Amino acid sequence: MAAINLGRDIAGRFYLVGINEMPARNDMAIEIGNEVFILGYPLGFTHFVNTPIWKRGAIASEPHLETVETKFRVVIDATTRGGMSGGPVIMRTKTHYLDESGKVVESANATRWIGVYASRPNIAPSANALEEDRRAEVGYFYKNGWVTEIITSGIRGPDLDTMP
Repeated sequence: MAAINLGRDIAGRFYLVGINEMPARNDMAIEIGNEVFILGYPLGFTHFVNTPIWKRGAIASEPHLETVETKFRVVIDATTRGGMSGGPVIMRTKTHYLDESGKVVESANATRWIGVYASRPNIAPSANALEEDRRAEVGYFYKNGWVTEIITSGIRGPDLDTMP
């Protein structure tokens, strides 16, 4: 994933903003159960002008509790596939949201980048192909505040051939 702030108006219709600026724009509370979107190319699929697919999910673990083993990561309940890793994970609301102080804020299309999708957990395989494809249906994302630290510290994810 790369984030570049183009900050320019495109034909009077679009204004491009780097996703790394998104956390500062809206202080949406990040809580278990919140709806999120993972942007990516599941199994290489794309649609209009090679734009990413928005897959819907929900935060499935306590995003503010960490242990040594789970540091940086949050579990997400979402159907993801290869081609999603490295994609942004964002929260988006249409009319209003609860901010970090507990106040309701009215805002049309508020968006907050909360992390980068990593992968699905490595769970023992099943003998049944249909069951194999539908087991767990969860994955991980790294919180945006840790992305820079992960890159600069050289923390590597699993090798491609060991990923589920």
